[in-house]
Amino acid sequence: MQEIHAVGYDLVTVPPYPIGFGGFFLILTQGTLEGVDGTKWHQMAPNSTMTTEAQSGLSHRQHLAIAEILASPSLEEARRRVKAGKHTFYGWMKEPAFTAELVRQREAVVQQAFDRLKAGLTQAVDKLFELLSVEGQPGIQLRAAQTLLDTGFKAVEHQALERRIEALEAHLASQRTRRWR
Repeated sequence: MQEIHAVGYDLVTVPPYPIGFGGFFLILTQGTLEGVDGTKWHQMAPNSTMTTEAQSGLSHRQHLAIAEILASPSLEEARRRVKAGKHTFYGWMKEPAFTAELVRQREAVVQQAFDRLKAGLTQAVDKLFELLSVEGQPGIQLRAAQTLLDTGFKAVEHQALERRIEALEAHLASQRTRRWR
């Protein structure tokens, strides 16, 4: 077993997987792990890929700043939590490596939220169908029916728009090909 110190967490012990194997880091929600060799591993978004300071080119404080930006209601609050000066903090925001890592981590957070939503859709629809059959509660039944109909119509409309966009894109691509002949 390899010991890894989690900043802000208790000491955790993990199986001796190769350094960088993300699976055993899922015990953390957000944070920094420090291996016994001194390597710091950062994970800003739950279930996202761990990166080292050397891989990202960012300092430990910059990784903490990204974590705080993602968790705080405002940039100013994130800056205060990291205890960085305005010039330093907003200077980081202009660095390509910093903004690239921030975008990557933000996208990971959004992707996780979408994954959770998709996972709950089936349960939500099942619940609405269950509410349709609640005896003696016409208000609940009506609301469930309205929600199912509204959502169903939006889904059909979305699919139709998606097909139209795909057809337009295909048409534009064929027009471009013809011009270059």
